[in-house]
Amino acid sequence: MNKYAKNNRPGFIFKAWFGLGLASFATFVAGRMYLDSNRRSLDLRKKNMKRRQLEMEKMERERSSSSNSSELPPPPSSSSSSSLN
Repeated sequence: MNKYAKNNRPGFIFKAWFGLGLASFATFVAGRMYLDSNRRSLDLRKKNMKRRQLEMEKMERERSSSSNSSELPPPPSSSSSSSLN
C-alpha cells in the first residue's frame, strides 16, 4: 500500500491546481494594482514638476521684464572670461 495514495485522488489534484491558479491570479492582480498606483503617483509627480517649472519660468519672465522696464543693467555673469590673467 502506497502511503501517498490519498494524494492521487482527483479531488485533491483539482484542489491543488485550483489553489495554485488562484494564488497566481491573486499575485497578478496585486502586482497590477501596485504598478498602476505607482504609475498614477508618477503621473502626479510629473504634473507637479511641470507646473512648478512653468511657474518658475513665469517668475523669471516677470523678473526680466521688470528689470528691463526699470532700465537697470543686467547683473554681471560670474562665468565670463573677460578678465585677463
